[in-house]
Amino acid sequence: MKKYVSVNDIANDEKYPFSKRQLQHLLYKRKTNGLYKAVRKIGSLIYFREDLFDEWMDSFKEIVNVETKEEVRKEPSPLNTKLNCEDFSVRAYNRLGEMNIHTVKDLYNQTKASLLANPRLGKRTLNELEEFLTSFGLQLKEE
Repeated sequence: MKKYVSVNDIANDEKYPFSKRQLQHLLYKRKTNGLYKAVRKIGSLIYFREDLFDEWMDSFKEIVNVETKEEVRKEPSPLNTKLNCEDFSVRAYNRLGEMNIHTVKDLYNQTKASLLANPRLGKRTLNELEEFLTSFGLQLKEE
């Protein structure tokens, strides 16, 4: 059975780290933060469907440490780093652009054979790309 709880119920429950004012702010931004799925308006009263609210909370456990209410800083993945023209010779950077390789992840997912399949990419450029990946602690796949 679906259980609905009010803003006051959540603000007074120790299970949730929100004050009434914080909940009002979350409600105001509910369309951008995804909370709208758990909200039910009846007249001028607002209720939360408890199971959907808990599910919404679980989706943010990686971002917010619920017990200390401090943000947890996650380091961005080096795989999402965009390739920059300063990191390569002009030739290597141009070959990567031709092959639609724009991030470290794109390059890491390539094999040596697939890179050498480009007739304009030689062993010297391949060595340059391998050196770049080793700076991230990665290697090109053999096959």
